[in-house]
Amino acid sequence: MMNGCLKCGSCLAVCHAYQHQQFPGPRRLAVEFPRFQEVSAETYICTTCGRCEAVCPAELPLTQAIIRMRGSMFPPTNAGQQKVLELAARTNHAVEIRDYAAPTEGKTLLFPGCVGKGGLAGRPEAVIKLLTAAGAEPYIDPALVCCGSPLAKMGAEEEAERLQNINYPLLAAAEKVVTVCPGCTTTLNKTYGINALHVLEYLEDVSLPFIDGDEVRVYLHHPCHLARGVGPHTMDAARKILERVPGVTILDCGGEEDCCGGGGGVLAAYPREAYDTAARKAKVAVAAGADLIIAPCPFCAVNLRRPKLLPAFELSEFLASRLKL
Repeated sequence: MMNGCLKCGSCLAVCHAYQHQQFPGPRRLAVEFPRFQEVSAETYICTTCGRCEAVCPAELPLTQAIIRMRGSMFPPTNAGQQKVLELAARTNHAVEIRDYAAPTEGKTLLFPGCVGKGGLAGRPEAVIKLLTAAGAEPYIDPALVCCGSPLAKMGAEEEAERLQNINYPLLAAAEKVVTVCPGCTTTLNKTYGINALHVLEYLEDVSLPFIDGDEVRVYLHHPCHLARGVGPHTMDAARKILERVPGVTILDCGGEEDCCGGGGGVLAAYPREAYDTAARKAKVAVAAGADLIIAPCPFCAVNLRRPKLLPAFELSEFLASRLKL
């Protein structure tokens, strides 16, 4: 139980799901429901974006309380979530993976993440290309599996732990570990106790050779699990790196920090709600005159391209496309 809630409403004021969807809000789910031992399937609409925690004057762990509620309700009855669970049990990944080309030996271990290995966004080939240009000598251990984050956010604690036990010895033996998915970064650091860097942290102070590409106006999305999970310094790094790319103009449109709607398992469980949230962001980018959306998160990139209002790129893939060969 969390008895420190001031009932100030700060969490409700920043919760996109509360404002736009049939969602009771973080206060009710995380503070009020546990007092009466109640649960609600609406908890799965939460993207675990962390904005409620960021503004809570009592510093309550609202997101973790919601995830604990999901654990008490496990297994979920939602068809999308059941599909992810079945896939993880069958393949050890949360997404159907595809073949990719990457070195299997080197000095810097890339943890590619399920979305990347599925060829959806943040593809391993692009990140390897970037890290190679940075002199990292990157490689991917083909035995790596899902970090467990998508399963843990669904309440599947035992399944997440099973996957972690596969990955841990491979990661612990690595000299350096770099990730592309912010959910993976946070999980490796906080759950595994592995010192993993997001690719932006690795590249921030590296001089990369970029081509003189076409002029583009960019809407730079701030992924919740990167900016709040890994840390706000990562978005400073993203902007710093993008500003070095010839032809790129970063627009200040407003709403960059708003959730895209794809995190916390919402994209699998409630794709319509995830789509609507992404569409609101994309419309802001269109109105500001952006040519494309860039998101330093594979999940965000996948969701933000679904409305088809603007092209949406994962940042590492965009940067790799502008590298001099």
